Formats: sequence, structure tokens, C-alpha cells
Amino acid sequence: MTKHTHGPAKSVQLRRRKLTMRNLEEANMKALTICQPYAELVLRGEKPVENRTWEMTYRGPLLIHAGKSRAWLTPPSEQGRDKHCCPGSLCARASHGPCDGVYGIPLAHMSFGALVGIAEVKDCVLASEIVHRYPRLAGNQHVEGPWCIVLSNVRRFSSGIPYRGQQGLFHVDESVVRAAIQTSEAVR
Repeated sequence: MTKHTHGPAKSVQLRRRKLTMRNLEEANMKALTICQPYAELVLRGEKPVENRTWEMTYRGPLLIHAGKSRAWLTPPSEQGRDKHCCPGSLCARASHGPCDGVYGIPLAHMSFGALVGIAEVKDCVLASEIVHRYPRLAGNQHVEGPWCIVLSNVRRFSSGIPYRGQQGLFHVDESVVRAAIQTSEAVR
């Protein structure tokens, strides 16, 4: 009789534990760190893919984390030109001054070390196969691969949420970004 009363009680505890784990999983969102200026390009709708050396099997909402590193920012050359900023011309745009940005984006418009938006992961395709599945991406300068994570429904947060990034996919508690998601703005 002791075994019988102990068995169901243990079963109830296991069910409670599983329910708690499921709730924890639902309260977490997946995130991916993308270095600048590429996170900003995603948020502007100019970069519909993110390149990785590994295949992403996850599909669904993905928080965009702008990495804190500035290593991917191309420094201006001695002539005041930047290969990404103002190709073939001196960088003297009134919008951002003497070459302080890349891809024409002022550094002041980029967040670093912060959750900056959310997108939908639609697919992950080898770069060599992407044109067959997504003809609209043919010739896109950001399709490099080897794996291309196809993003859609990109939404920008009104302001970045400081957050420490990680390599690969990582979890962020939904409560951290709930308000930002509700007030986010759709990208064109």
C-alpha cells in the first residue's frame, strides 16, 4: 500500500515538473547575435538573409541581438573613403559627416550589445541553392553562405535593450522584450 500511494504522488510531481519546464520554454525566446553593420541592415530591410557556417533548423520568431564588437566595421581609408560607406566618392554626406559609418549608416544610428528587433526565420538554405527556392534573392549582395538564414517580418524595437549576446542561438526571457515587441515597428 505504501508503494501505491507513493507511486501516484511521484507521478504528479513529474507531471508538475514537465509542466513547469514547458512554461519555462514558452517564456524563452530564441535570439541570434549579428554584428554591426549587418544587424542594422537587417532592421532596415536591406539584408533579408543572415549567413552562417552552420545550418539552423529552428523556424519561428528570432530576436536580433546587435553584437558589441566593432570588428566588422570597415575603417575609413587614408583618403577619407570607406569601401562600404560611399563607394567611389569622398564621404562628405551631411547626414553623417566625414566617414563615420558603413553602408551609408552613421555609427550613431547603430546599437551595440543590445536586442534591437525581432524577425521570423522562414528557412535556412545553402547559398548555392537559394536562387532556386527564393528567386527574389538572386544577385543579392548579402547572400554569401555557406548557409543563408532567410528572414521576414522584421520589426525594429524603438530602442535597443542592453543585453549580453552569445554564440549560436541563445534564449532570452520573453519578459525582457515583451514591451519592446508590442511597440516595435514593421520594416518596409
